[in-house]
Amino acid sequence: LEWLAESGADVICLQEVRATTDQLLEVIESSALSRWKVNHAPAPELGMAKYEKAIVAQYDAFSAITAADAKLLPDTGPKPFYVIPNGVSADFFETTKLLEAEYDLLFTGNMGYFPNVKAASYLVEEIYPIVQTSFSQLRIALVGTDPSEKVKALASDGVKVTGFISDMRTALGASKLFVAPLFTGSGLQNKLLEAMAAGLPVLTTPLANEALGAVDGESIMVCRDAREFSEKIILLLQQPEIAGALGQAGQAFVRANYGWKASNEMLARGLGLGQRESK
Repeated sequence: LEWLAESGADVICLQEVRATTDQLLEVIESSALSRWKVNHAPAPELGMAKYEKAIVAQYDAFSAITAADAKLLPDTGPKPFYVIPNGVSADFFETTKLLEAEYDLLFTGNMGYFPNVKAASYLVEEIYPIVQTSFSQLRIALVGTDPSEKVKALASDGVKVTGFISDMRTALGASKLFVAPLFTGSGLQNKLLEAMAAGLPVLTTPLANEALGAVDGESIMVCRDAREFSEKIILLLQQPEIAGALGQAGQAFVRANYGWKASNEMLARGLGLGQRESK
């Protein structure tokens, strides 16, 4: 919720918010939004939370794609709750790399979605200038549908904003590294699964890797700020053998842990007599 505190907005419309009322009050009172005087009487339950509690009675079992997501949802009592991760078709994304990559860095996603807009902006505004000191001709691609005006404004000679493309493999196959500086949002990121399945070396944040569970320095590189992202990007661009090993390890990790076969088997067990996952 950091973005809420930093927004400077006079009016904020919140939809499908899963944060507790207490969390929202804490953000409001500890930020510039503190001018809003909050009544500490019991606050009404947020609409989304009320809806989620109401539907528990309507279904026999439930699932989420990560344990962290499961913990945000209401207690389902004796009804089973399964954690079934997203999968990726590794064979589909294993793509032949181009002899000469068109882009050095790639970030993908719905470019109108706030966490992706923030990540794209961070990549271009915070990381790009540092890496440029070592690679003056650095090329970045921001690939995905519905780019916001803020994302469109990031375009330059070294930054390409493509908008929608019909086959993500063309962008993955034309890039050296996949960089996802995601500091907001949650859940298992399909963009990371796809990039790793394609054999790209992936750099991301602790938040994004929390659900993925890849091993830092082995199958992924985890970075906490612009300086760390930049140093690791420079290392991988300067030493392609290290980048190649990281990409291969990431590809093997995804194959071992995120194939659709395994997820489908979990779903089948859940529809049968599977054991309840701990929340």
